[in-house]
Amino acid sequence: MEKMNTVAHGDMSESPPVGWLGPGRMLQAGFLTLIVVAGFGVSSATSWVDRPFPGFLVLANGVVASATVDGWPATADGSIYQHEVVSVDGQPVREPGDVYAIVSQSPVGTPLTYRFRRDRAEFERTIETQLFGQRDALLLFGLYFLNGLALAIAAAVVHVWGRGSAGARSTVPFLMLAALWGLSAMDLYGPYLLFRLHALCESLLFAAAVQMAIGFPHALGTPPMRRRIVACAYGLAATIGLVYQYGLPNPSAYVTWHLIATCAGGIALLAFVLSQLGRFMASRFARRIEPTPTVLIGTLVALLLPISLTISEPLTGGASAQSAVGFSMFVFPLSIVYATTRQRLFR
Repeated sequence: MEKMNTVAHGDMSESPPVGWLGPGRMLQAGFLTLIVVAGFGVSSATSWVDRPFPGFLVLANGVVASATVDGWPATADGSIYQHEVVSVDGQPVREPGDVYAIVSQSPVGTPLTYRFRRDRAEFERTIETQLFGQRDALLLFGLYFLNGLALAIAAAVVHVWGRGSAGARSTVPFLMLAALWGLSAMDLYGPYLLFRLHALCESLLFAAAVQMAIGFPHALGTPPMRRRIVACAYGLAATIGLVYQYGLPNPSAYVTWHLIATCAGGIALLAFVLSQLGRFMASRFARRIEPTPTVLIGTLVALLLPISLTISEPLTGGASAQSAVGFSMFVFPLSIVYATTRQRLFR
């Protein structure tokens, strides 16, 4: 009976699935990368405080980012999201830095006329320049940092307390990639040192979420089946990532692959939520709780908003503010930390 229980859980003896960041040096390298990225991100974020800006944010390819803070009239309806900035007051924009440079030459509150383009359709809007204040930095970059930090801490806790279990190995990749995604987002709007890294994380989150859906907190199915599913997921995510990287400089290609990557990630997160609900209901009949109510509640509270935003992204053409993901995401890693340390989640 003891042998059967060991095989059933497969926690300690199963070989690591595809996508596992690995123990030892590879995992240490992952956490070191998070620290370096966090340093770059914080440096980029603090440089925005008390600085004039257009009232919207521009990516490295000149596309208006789907990010906003309450009090930015230009982005209230999302109509300029995912549009390329072509000119400012008749001055052509050749690099994204040109937008910020032109804005910096005018007093805050100056109305400037911007020409936007997407799929050959162009339109103009007059928008007053604004001052990027401490509140803006806190609500935008502060949430990115909070989520990234919470996810990184959860990854470390799961790695240590999970003791190499299959459930821990299936969870850490998503936590690490999501942490890297959040921390690198602080540099998305300039000086663009981490733009490609952020896009790569965005592509791979789909596969990591699939891996977590079938392995958290304990593995489902047989090891060969799980390996095949995870291998296919990472293969698809890698393909999307490669094409995405190639198209990053091109505004039109970027928008297309950004919508594909975010929607795929949302679908995978939905699969994870459904897997947790299914596990919870099934475990009640087996007189054991898996996952714990803490994790289930944390999952629902944290992920329902990101799922709705990312899945609807292609339907709205990118008109939803993806920065709103930060309002709830941190609840998920905090629930995992609590359940892991207090409720022996990976027992």
